[in-house]
Amino acid sequence: MYSHLPAAQWIERILRGRRPALTTTSLATQVAAAKAGLGLALLPHFIARNSGLVCVDTDLGVDQPIYLVIQTDLAKSRRIRALADFLIDVVARNSERLGG
Repeated sequence: MYSHLPAAQWIERILRGRRPALTTTSLATQVAAAKAGLGLALLPHFIARNSGLVCVDTDLGVDQPIYLVIQTDLAKSRRIRALADFLIDVVARNSERLGG
């Protein structure tokens, strides 16, 4: 189901046919599992760092873009544009934290 995602492909390369100890799409569950010593977790840097986890490799080849999607009929709304501009600014100001 998720085999097309870069993170799932990374896991397949790392495990080399072995079964993962845990399969979940929940970031909170991945953090808890890593903290409990179940193994590695593929997490956004800011989540791992805020959870006290240590990054063991920063160049995994699984960078994922952040998309802002707006319905065409709402794209010209001043309120929607204001929110979109705010979100774009927040991501831009935090790009270093988001990128590791």
